[in-house]
Amino acid sequence: MKKFFWHIKNYFIPTVGNKYHPHFFRKETAIAIGAVLVFLQIGYFLHTTLVFNKTGFLAAVLPGVLTALTNNDRATNGVGTLTEEPLLTQAAEKKAADMAAKGYFAHVAPDGTTPWYWLDLVGYNYTYAGENLAVNFTDSKDVEDAWMKSPTHRANIVKSEFTRIGIGTAQGLYQGKEVTFVVQFFATPASPDAKKILSPTPTKTTPVKTVPATELATSDDAPVPSKVLGSETKSTVSAKNPVMESIVSATASPNHTLLYIIGGLIALIATLLFLAIFIHVKVQYLGVIGGGLLLLGLAIGSFYFTAETRISNVNLPADSQSASTR
Repeated sequence: MKKFFWHIKNYFIPTVGNKYHPHFFRKETAIAIGAVLVFLQIGYFLHTTLVFNKTGFLAAVLPGVLTALTNNDRATNGVGTLTEEPLLTQAAEKKAADMAAKGYFAHVAPDGTTPWYWLDLVGYNYTYAGENLAVNFTDSKDVEDAWMKSPTHRANIVKSEFTRIGIGTAQGLYQGKEVTFVVQFFATPASPDAKKILSPTPTKTTPVKTVPATELATSDDAPVPSKVLGSETKSTVSAKNPVMESIVSATASPNHTLLYIIGGLIALIATLLFLAIFIHVKVQYLGVIGGGLLLLGLAIGSFYFTAETRISNVNLPADSQSASTR
């Protein structure tokens, strides 16, 4: 064990044993770190193209991850947790499948179908309801961040009246690109005594009492890093193993996960370079400083490349008015 720590010290800290030249700053390490950074970028590409698009992994884990993110944002804003509602999930899945099959992305379908048609279709009785939509993304956190940056979408997420949530996904083509459609329904179930009359087979133009988006928040939303549509929504919290939840969340948010990894590497290199320079101020080697700066430059370059090219670049659709009812 003592020998192990001796090797660790020689690798990271300038000492007499390594002639004040930590092995971490040698050429071999620079090559290895460069290879790791390239491997991470390739891994990201394969994960977001093959794994997401060919296996349906993102569609499978996204509802749970978005539910957790939504409830985290609600907790931050002092609002109660949303509970998953199977009927809302069914309605969301039907709406997502309809958009994927017909290639549209809107609260109201081209044939006039409203969001509330899908709730009536599954027989869900509610007093408040809302819908959030998202498409064309590769990172679940990008979606949640986009919703929270949009006043109308944020209003749906933090609306205290909502107590239930259901999220559905579907794969399909949109603007010539294979994407995952996400529908997020929020609702407050009607009391058992409520007399909400629904037609046996709801029509696609079922009338509902609507509240304009301007009553919830301003409608001049700025572009955000995910292509989303706003209505009101909820999330689900599942009692899973915290470690597994963290792994699933990380794999469903590859953009942010990659940035966190590279950011951690930058912090490590900067710390070790600081120690290499100041532990023995009187003993300096240009090779150490040069190697450290080279490693730092590689990591920072990779970070900015990831930030500029990997983050989902989708804007709010033109018809981004928030859909809400009561």
